[in-house]
Amino acid sequence: MCGPSEMYRSPDSCPYRRLLTGREGVAGSGCELLGQLLRTGRDTDLQVDDAVCRDCCEQSPPTPERLNHAVASQLYVRAFSIGARGGTPGCDADRVTHLIEFAREFIPVVEVRDPDPWTYVPPFDRPCFHLGEPTPPESADAADGFTHRCRHELLRVTNAEQCLHCRYYDPRLKVGNAVAVWSVGVLTAPRRQPTLYRSLKSLAAAGWDEVRVFAEPGVVIPDSVPDRLITRRSERIQAWPNFLLALTELHLRQPHADAYLLCEDDVVYCRGLRAYLEQTLWPANRLGVVSLFTSGYQDPQHGQGFFPTRHGLASWGAQAYLFPNASARALLRHADVVNHRSRGPKQGRADQDAVVGYWCQKADLDYYMHSPSLAQHIGETSSLWETAELSGLRLATSFPGEEADIGGIMSAQPGG
Repeated sequence: MCGPSEMYRSPDSCPYRRLLTGREGVAGSGCELLGQLLRTGRDTDLQVDDAVCRDCCEQSPPTPERLNHAVASQLYVRAFSIGARGGTPGCDADRVTHLIEFAREFIPVVEVRDPDPWTYVPPFDRPCFHLGEPTPPESADAADGFTHRCRHELLRVTNAEQCLHCRYYDPRLKVGNAVAVWSVGVLTAPRRQPTLYRSLKSLAAAGWDEVRVFAEPGVVIPDSVPDRLITRRSERIQAWPNFLLALTELHLRQPHADAYLLCEDDVVYCRGLRAYLEQTLWPANRLGVVSLFTSGYQDPQHGQGFFPTRHGLASWGAQAYLFPNASARALLRHADVVNHRSRGPKQGRADQDAVVGYWCQKADLDYYMHSPSLAQHIGETSSLWETAELSGLRLATSFPGEEADIGGIMSAQPGG
């Protein structure tokens, strides 16, 4: 590529251009300026096409401090590729992030990234939520230029350039301080012993006072809930249909929320829970759901925070499910989730915990819980099962109590 003087107007006269030796199976030309920025001598990271070099020479000469469009685009894609494979000794995750942000300063803004004018794609700033493991070097996919598997259900393989312009791109989750916009709903149905008022009061004490109520017919809703936050079902549809419709509505009302929290009407929570979650979410950069309720039989009792679990169909307790945005949309469009209503047991009217657990397993997404449990089940009677009792699997044995401040409890833990 052209060098730091106006006199370099052809690739052959560029001081950054060097011939690659082919020691990594790569022959052709490489760019030393990319090598300086990426801190790598790997031929595959430095190789550039002659067309890119000629494009560079038609722009202002680049320097390590000020790039032109051609070099910035190449740096952007290559930094992404290095980050996707876990970094290198000279270019760790922090440097990858720095280089991506640095390169973006010199790349012209393109307002429409897709020919469909209604398609919104978030600005690319970190690897994709759907990015899978590297393709085996000896595979046909690798030979065709596809460097990674893609876990999106409509795709199979990808590479850095495709990820950069993909209409299905979702940013990988941040770990810590990642949730600012909430969308919260409560599912409610008639009970012999109503618990909705207490549950909403507990949610408010936990930090959420703006909650949409999804009500089956016959529910008495407290006057404190404004009509604008009530969705009333005209007929009894039962647990799973109400759950799926509610999550769909939360997303359609707030499509860019960071987190969707969907709760049942017989659950109470620790104080300060919202503030605690805003500091600690997400526990992994790719997950399906976080259950705020941890049944005693699934609780390791170590009391040290989030932990992944893989119970699949045996997952227990849909009392309070928390979905990141990308996961909520993935759930809503998954074939097995949609098919449960027409093909599942009990006429597809129940078993939301089993469906969510099975979906996580099929989609290769982690199902996270928390110890101690962040929520407790208080329903003495079930709206579904008349003989159900508030005992055994229906209880969280480690719940510290409604008056307990979970932030204080967790900060007192070793390493908190």
